[in-house]
Order: sequence, then C-alpha cells, then structure tokens
Amino acid sequence: MKTKVVVIALSVLGSVMFFLSNAFANPDPEVPLPVSKRQALQLNVPVDIEKGARIFAGCSGCHDAGPSAINRIGPKLNALIGRKAGSVECYGYSKALLKAGKNGLVWTPYKLDAFLMAPNVFLSGNKMPFKGIKDVIARRDLIGYLKTLN
Repeated sequence: MKTKVVVIALSVLGSVMFFLSNAFANPDPEVPLPVSKRQALQLNVPVDIEKGARIFAGCSGCHDAGPSAINRIGPKLNALIGRKAGSVECYGYSKALLKAGKNGLVWTPYKLDAFLMAPNVFLSGNKMPFKGIKDVIARRDLIGYLKTLN
C-alpha cells in the first residue's frame, strides 16, 4: 500500500514539474499550465479585484505596494506584471531568482499564476517561505489586483 501511494505521489509531482517547467521555459500563453487552458485564459479577466486586495493583505507582512511602497522582507510589488524577475533595485534576491531573471523570466499573469500556486516548485531555491495558493479563483483575483499596481 505504501509503495502504491509513493508511486502515485511521484507521478503527480512529475506531472506538476512538467507543467511548471514548460510554463517557466516558454512565455507563450498557449503553453500548458497547472490549470486548464480555460482557467489560464481567465487570468486576464479578474473576477473580483477587491477580493484580490483582501488576499494581498495577507502578503503585506512581507511585500509592499502603492505610491510610497518600500522593499520589506520581500520586494515591493508595484508594476509586477510584465517586469523581469529579480529586477527591483535595492532588494537582495535569492541567487535562483536572479538567475531566472537573467535567463528571461518575466512575470506574466500565466507565470505568476504558476509561481503563486507553488513558489518552491516553480522556482526551487527562492527565499519566499510560502506554500502557495491552491484556489485558482483566489490566484486570479490576486493577479487581477496586482495588475492595478502599475
């Protein structure tokens, strides 16, 4: 029984890693993500920006946003969508995130969705101590809110 559970767990992990590696390697929004294509396309249409702002309040212990935003434990998140990873000045990023930025990672809604689902699976070695947001609608609402911070 234990062997069967381990095999299933490894199979699921392998599938998630495949999808995340595709999302990380290719900026094309047609690349499969760990959500359905229909759900991924909905990332461009936030359901509830106010709900996204409430979700962001849970992030505000580490991240700041707005006109007077500063870097905290995490970088400020103004103008995140479309920004090259690891590019906020005066913030000490992990080597993994700096390398990802140098290799071309740009925070699109699709990449951000994959990252927010499982940050340490999407980018091993990053220093964000967060397990992720499993609910696709909550991630979509948060990303919709982050889009307003430009």
